[in-house]
Amino acid sequence: MSTSNHLALMILGPLCLLVGIAMLGSAGKRIWYFWRSRGWPSANGVITRSEVRDDADNDGYVWVAPYVEYSYEVEGRGFTANTLQFGFKTERFATPEEAQERANRFPTGSNVSVWYHPKKPSICVLERKIQRGTLPFFAGGGAIIFFGTWMLLDAIRV
Repeated sequence: MSTSNHLALMILGPLCLLVGIAMLGSAGKRIWYFWRSRGWPSANGVITRSEVRDDADNDGYVWVAPYVEYSYEVEGRGFTANTLQFGFKTERFATPEEAQERANRFPTGSNVSVWYHPKKPSICVLERKIQRGTLPFFAGGGAIIFFGTWMLLDAIRV
């Protein structure tokens, strides 16, 4: 193996490990909350806002996303949140109609059950589901860790 290939593997291997660990940690936390939420208590909540918003990504592409805000009370303390499912920042749709259809499931003023973390009531969700894309993101992190480890082992063998 040439010196430049060896150096590339020594740089790319740890970089892949870091990226993969970050991806696993990010998605893993959401999967963990999903799994644990099956035993979480619920509180009565009220939808205080339900609308569609524009959400631009880093590439400048504009998505549309439902924004649903709700309030609830746990042991006399009031909370406000906007998490619908466990996953990334928000669900995003290509058309305003799709996003509006999702937001329409939560009309302003309607009563909802809010599932909350028993020790941290500010961590909550309306639907105990994992958002699309979370499991593939987790698997991708595992694959990147695998290839990063393979590169490092290949570089070390030389």
